[in-house]
Amino acid sequence: MIEYTLADWTGKSRWLETEATVYSSEQIADGKFDDGPPSTRLVFYYRDHAESLQSGDIVVDSLTPLYRLRAKETFQIRFNPRKPSQFYCSEAASPFSQFRLAFWVGFATVTVILILRFLQSHHLRWS
Repeated sequence: MIEYTLADWTGKSRWLETEATVYSSEQIADGKFDDGPPSTRLVFYYRDHAESLQSGDIVVDSLTPLYRLRAKETFQIRFNPRKPSQFYCSEAASPFSQFRLAFWVGFATVTVILILRFLQSHHLRWS
């Protein structure tokens, strides 16, 4: 959900949609405790609005529908019409990555609040 909200804010949800074809897939993490869920790197290619061939790679974990894709299989992406080499894939967002993002945003917010309260309690003011 956080990924979708960020995509709306940044305009990525309005980029042009196209089909990407997997060129190769390689498992890069086996899901041990410190690695997070098992992960795969997908190398893919797609055609932009001018029919030029573009390529990219993305790391997806086992909590996404893209994890089991293999060569020649397809999935949907969005690309920036102003810079076609930039792409966004909503299916690559997993609950694990969204949790990690929410955790760090929450941690940063609490840290800022604590610093401001400390400064206020010591009567330090911004100049």
